[in-house]
Amino acid sequence: MPNQLGVAAVIAHEAIQRLAASGLPQLEFLREVARRVGSVISYDAGAWLVTDPATLLQTSAFIEGPQPISEQTHLRFADNELLTPDFAKITEMARGLHPVVTLQEATRGDLYRSTRHRTIHAELGVGHEMRAVFRTSETTWGAVCMCRAAGRPNFSAAEQDFLAGVSEHIGHGLRLALLLNSATETDGHGMPGMIVMGPDDTVESATPEAEAWLAQITRDEGANFELPSVVHNAVRQARAIASGVASAPAYSRLRLESGRWLVVRATQLHGRDGRTDSTAIVLEPARAAELAPVVVELYELTPRERRVTELLLRGLPIDEIAAALWISRHTVRDHTKAIFAKLAVGSRPELMAKLFHDHYRRSINEPGVARLP
Repeated sequence: MPNQLGVAAVIAHEAIQRLAASGLPQLEFLREVARRVGSVISYDAGAWLVTDPATLLQTSAFIEGPQPISEQTHLRFADNELLTPDFAKITEMARGLHPVVTLQEATRGDLYRSTRHRTIHAELGVGHEMRAVFRTSETTWGAVCMCRAAGRPNFSAAEQDFLAGVSEHIGHGLRLALLLNSATETDGHGMPGMIVMGPDDTVESATPEAEAWLAQITRDEGANFELPSVVHNAVRQARAIASGVASAPAYSRLRLESGRWLVVRATQLHGRDGRTDSTAIVLEPARAAELAPVVVELYELTPRERRVTELLLRGLPIDEIAAALWISRHTVRDHTKAIFAKLAVGSRPELMAKLFHDHYRRSINEPGVARLP
């Protein structure tokens, strides 16, 4: 419970709960959350991450520490997360029952069982690590990795409980930031772009369209990278797929400051000699089919409501939806009413407009924010 850490923890918990309803942009929100958490939990370095809810790949980050993290160090952490078997990975935590874990507990007291600790933490002088995922229902919107220097005590059970107690609030805040980030007019650029990255993570070539998209991606705060971390993480996932380590797709969807949704997709290139050294990264506007899943996640529809929504958007009549899902017409209508209530719409055309006008189209005609479900 928060009060195990005293009055400061109660105050911080209430402050984070209020922040979650503020609608601040994601990185600004995480920066404010970090300040409140830091008043209760002492740590020497931290990485507050925003993730794609479907692939869990990092899309942006707010990084704290005594000195800016180097791009090489960031890439080593990305390699560990996506390419190397290890303990307390974000993808595993997203599926777990508890949102918070320390590396000490995950390794059962033997930190050197962790590749991350042996090859990165030890070199950086890190003694302990605590991680948390930020979920709403079953959807993960972000995570945090906190580190303490060697020689300091491990994160206590009370500190873990405090972070677990605010994790869902933080997840709601990240989700709300996307809901309230309405689109504005842009320069009209909408052509896909491509980057080719070599095995040493240098950019071998890039189209002008790719450079235009890169200029619109919000860079990680507290880091100085040549390319946004969302690109590096997609590359790592593509390499993991090529090596048989992972099967999840190497792509992320992120919302730009302009309000447009962008897809970052990576794949390994095969040379004539059969090697897969270089990686191609495609940056392109999200299509409706790619955007629909993340949008319905934003409105926290149940799995059955999501399926009904997909069929409604495809134009199927009630009878055909009932037959496709093996449920009654009455049940379909009940699900439809629930969907309309959550999205604050009254008809199927309004549902289409809500999902693909507010979240897919490049701009809106009038200023304002999306209505909350």
